[in-house]
Amino acid sequence: MYLRGVEIDPGLDLSTKKTREVAGYLSDQIILGEKWSLRAGLRFTIWQNVGPSTEYSKVPVEVGGIQTDSLVVTPHPNGEVYWQYISMDPRLSFVYQPDARRLWKASYSRTSQFQYLITNSISPFTSLEVWLPAGPNVAPQFAHQFTLGYLHRFGPGLRVDTEVYVKKMTSLIDYKDHAHMLLNPLLEYELRFGKGHAYGLETILHKEKGAFTGWLSYTWSRAFHVVEGISGGNPYPAYSDRPHDLSLYVSWNFRPRLSLTANFIYMTGAPFTTPTGFYLHDNHQVPVYLERNNDRLPDYHRLDVALNLQLNRPGKRFEHELVFSIYNLYNRKNPVSLNFNMTQDANGNFVVPADFYSQPQLVASQYYLYGIIPSLSYHFRF
Repeated sequence: MYLRGVEIDPGLDLSTKKTREVAGYLSDQIILGEKWSLRAGLRFTIWQNVGPSTEYSKVPVEVGGIQTDSLVVTPHPNGEVYWQYISMDPRLSFVYQPDARRLWKASYSRTSQFQYLITNSISPFTSLEVWLPAGPNVAPQFAHQFTLGYLHRFGPGLRVDTEVYVKKMTSLIDYKDHAHMLLNPLLEYELRFGKGHAYGLETILHKEKGAFTGWLSYTWSRAFHVVEGISGGNPYPAYSDRPHDLSLYVSWNFRPRLSLTANFIYMTGAPFTTPTGFYLHDNHQVPVYLERNNDRLPDYHRLDVALNLQLNRPGKRFEHELVFSIYNLYNRKNPVSLNFNMTQDANGNFVVPADFYSQPQLVASQYYLYGIIPSLSYHFRF
């Protein structure tokens, strides 16, 4: 059996993956003086792949003078530990507090990830998702993060907290172009591996006392991946790359047991891939994709409001309240997916490709999840 140049045996079975994780964590806080403190931690992880399972690996061979990859099938019996990763992840955090109003903090952490959520690449909305564990063909993902932060208290109940961070990632996973993910026994060979980096600034203003409480937060961040075989090996935006993220939450207690809350969210649209050109094949327009995540969805924003009525008097053992809320008050239709897979004729009517006789036009179709949603709920606590 060969992966390139010769067809792959269609009789390959989907392999069951069984893993085992053993982890421990040590942490200690050291007071270095009246104003300095240090917290150090270490997470120790053992990740094992355990049979029964069948692993498919490729070995380079030459067939008819052409270099290709031969597929080797290796069954592992029940209970056999046939692959293992050991990871040591340190964490360090320094705190400097010159007085009661100001606090500086700096930290470093190394994290490991041993399993990945693999989705069907045809659509972002599908139940066809599987967890793929690290193993002989998929290395664990590691990340190193450095942060520097400052907190300032302006008075009772009012503070600002700001952090900047830099993150470096290795063994990132992405999909090759036109990847086949559905019921594929050779799923690992549809993946591509690379590295990434992210950086940003986060700040939040808290107000915790008075009739008006809430917070205002803003994040500016960037995240890029570099994966061999994708976008020519050049950096491209990660799906999580949303440069601007603004959130405002306000709560107004205008009566002893009556409050009004509002939550506004705004963020830059998520990156996605659009065609860079088209060509005709049998009277069909076929899109051509050259760069990954070369476009963005429209910006996401919405406003949620709620009216909360506390039904019990203060100090009672049982608490219950009535909440009337409106999700997405101004009915913003935030698109979450866009596809170039629909055709329409000269009159603007959508048609099935086999039914048209004149040149159709390929148009984009987009999907959104929710519009405005009013609701009434009752909460009971004891």
